[in-house]
Amino acid sequence: VAPMERLLAYAQPYLQRGAHGLFLKGEKVGAEVAEARRVWQFEAELSVSRSDARGRIVSVRSLKRVR
Repeated sequence: VAPMERLLAYAQPYLQRGAHGLFLKGEKVGAEVAEARRVWQFEAELSVSRSDARGRIVSVRSLKRVR
């Protein structure tokens, strides 16, 4: 239940080697992604969760630290 910005920091070593990250997020995913973009540059696609229509799966690639 960590914010997207922190999850990306944990995943950085793998994503920089070409891995594709999948992160399960809740209703506030838009705000979390916007906040993470203040620190990270990345490509993201959102998909609706099958287990909860309010949740989203964030697929992340091409991660780089902005600041």
